[in-house]
Amino acid sequence: ATPSAAAAAASRQATATPWLGDFWGTSDDGVDAAAACECGVLEVSVSGGKSAATRLFHKYPLRLLVPKKVAAPGADAVWCYSVTFGGGLVAGDQSGMSVTVAAGCTAALATQGTTKVYKHVKRPYPPPALPTTDWPSATKLASAGQSHAAAAAGSQSHAATTAGAQSGVAAAAAPPSAFSASEDKTSRDTVQALAARVGHGALLAVIPDPVQAFRDSRFRQTQRVELASGGSLVLVDWVTAGRAGFEGGGAGGFTSGVGGGVAPAVAFPRVPGLGERWVFESYATSTEILVGGETVLVESMRLEGNEAGGAAGVLAARMGAVHALATVVLIGPRAAATAAHARALAAPLVKATVQGGAAGVTGAGGHGWLLVSTSDLRTSVAAIPGRGAGSAAGDDGDGGGGGGG
Repeated sequence: ATPSAAAAAASRQATATPWLGDFWGTSDDGVDAAAACECGVLEVSVSGGKSAATRLFHKYPLRLLVPKKVAAPGADAVWCYSVTFGGGLVAGDQSGMSVTVAAGCTAALATQGTTKVYKHVKRPYPPPALPTTDWPSATKLASAGQSHAAAAAGSQSHAATTAGAQSGVAAAAAPPSAFSASEDKTSRDTVQALAARVGHGALLAVIPDPVQAFRDSRFRQTQRVELASGGSLVLVDWVTAGRAGFEGGGAGGFTSGVGGGVAPAVAFPRVPGLGERWVFESYATSTEILVGGETVLVESMRLEGNEAGGAAGVLAARMGAVHALATVVLIGPRAAATAAHARALAAPLVKATVQGGAAGVTGAGGHGWLLVSTSDLRTSVAAIPGRGAGSAAGDDGDGGGGGGG
């Protein structure tokens, strides 16, 4: 092997997570999740009598931050914040991490803001020739399936385009650089993944801000957590409708033929005051949780939105007044009190939902509706053929509650 190849192999070995090799299986989703989880590694174990990040690694497009002062003085917990370069995930990105929480330790995974998923676009190379008259309007670019950024990549300036046409020389399109969104990359979904192992008496809290999928984006998330007997988990998985305050256009919401963006209410449906809602192309999330080697939860959701460049508003019409969807999972002895409290708070809301109604809520943004359902994982596991009440979840008293709103 060449020195560079040997160095790359040594780097992979140094940052590899040993148990991750056969963690995901060989399905397409598993292969993508395994690749995504190579971006970050966090190991939490006891050091100096407290939980500490004893191993930390990250690479593009992910960055992990472990600040020393985020909790109350004396708190025994490691907080890890995930950050994406550029403020979000672009088409074809694969981002994720593997997490190991040793017995008796505590770790919390959070974000510094919403996980923004930018639009999925197949950029043609070479791009179509631009007209030699006036610069095309944003609306014309959108109807041609071409963003302002792609148009700018195809010509250096309006003057240069005109000059090239007058001289009879066709403008040659430069090949994509190593830093541009190539056809291969933009033909893939944006993928995010989490692989975690939690030891006996340990607690892992996965409490990110919601996913915010932009217009025409394609996002796929896979999460798998293995809890040892007596391990605990708090997991929140949620998504918002999108950029509810977005009014179209470029930065700041303006619309300009040259400045970028699309005209409001032209390229996507918009209700005045509600912005961009449920207009992504696809959103999928899957969560699998095991306790003591037994599967106790498989939760999957897929939302099919608009085809890029096609008819818009189909998903938005189906979602109606729903602004967010959330799943909350509470498992294990260290989450039992929180699960009981959450179940008590949700009981009247669940009753209203089952009876065909919903609880009205009022906030700074006005009025809305809240629909909630809960389930006890011990009861659910007992109902699975071949699994009785003596499952790992039942033996360890690992009650669980799930809720969506």
